[in-house]
Amino acid sequence: MSLHAVDLPQAQEVVILGSNSSADTFAASTIEASKMFDECTSALSNLGNAQDAERWPGDWQKLFSMYKSAVKASLELDKLGIDYFGELNPTIANRLDDWAENNFGEAKRFLQEYLEKPAVPQLRSASSVVSDQFTDIKNVMQQFENNFVAFVGKLEKDDEEAQAYLARQIQQLKDEIAHSTIFDDKQRLKDEELHVEKNLEVLCEMDKNLEIAKTVLSTVRPNIGTILDDLQSFAMQWIKTHHDIEALLDEMGIAEDSATKRSLISRLKAIGTSAAALVADMNEYVTTVQDSGIFE
Repeated sequence: MSLHAVDLPQAQEVVILGSNSSADTFAASTIEASKMFDECTSALSNLGNAQDAERWPGDWQKLFSMYKSAVKASLELDKLGIDYFGELNPTIANRLDDWAENNFGEAKRFLQEYLEKPAVPQLRSASSVVSDQFTDIKNVMQQFENNFVAFVGKLEKDDEEAQAYLARQIQQLKDEIAHSTIFDDKQRLKDEELHVEKNLEVLCEMDKNLEIAKTVLSTVRPNIGTILDDLQSFAMQWIKTHHDIEALLDEMGIAEDSATKRSLISRLKAIGTSAAALVADMNEYVTTVQDSGIFE
């Protein structure tokens, strides 16, 4: 007999950390984050002609793809959980009276076979992997934000240096014109004037690109901040879901090793209640997110 065969006075119901309310919020945030990704994509696609401006839409699109892949993985895992735990609860409910009267061994064999299903190791491992996926995306996005802020900062610094250089050129040209005589090289002064005008055109373009970049930054940064918070919440939610799955599977293993019919039935009832709560959360999330049509 294993240690689990020593029964507790009363079976404890597995505490499911989620709720339909949190599942609703989780699903709504998942959809809203996708919309914010789209808004940032549009903004980053209009960065002007500054050097390296073309890299940012592509880098952001890679992040968006990572996000959609993580959400799809979470949907598939929830569906697996719905199939596995969803079948468990009605089976327990429908057969509980029979098991309570007799067939003690059959009830234990049912749990043993259920725990040996191929879905079990996948549910245990994948729920932790999904949490890590959202954490990884959060880290990459934070680096993206830092790099983009640095990019705009460099544009601003380059613009300031160009303004200072042009101001010196203009002052030098004014001084030369003011002190020129009829014997001075008029063509040289004309060439310098044309050079200043050309640099002025370049500076105007730099000013334009800088203003565009600042506008884009002011647009995407709040969205990035919200998405970063959401990604942290998603990772934490999947840590909780992983806990719920592990707790249910562990409780099933304990129930399988019950020494008495009374303790087995008590544990089966608690498992059935907890499984129903977890499946309800998973169903709510999957239905809401899939109905959005975003992650097909």
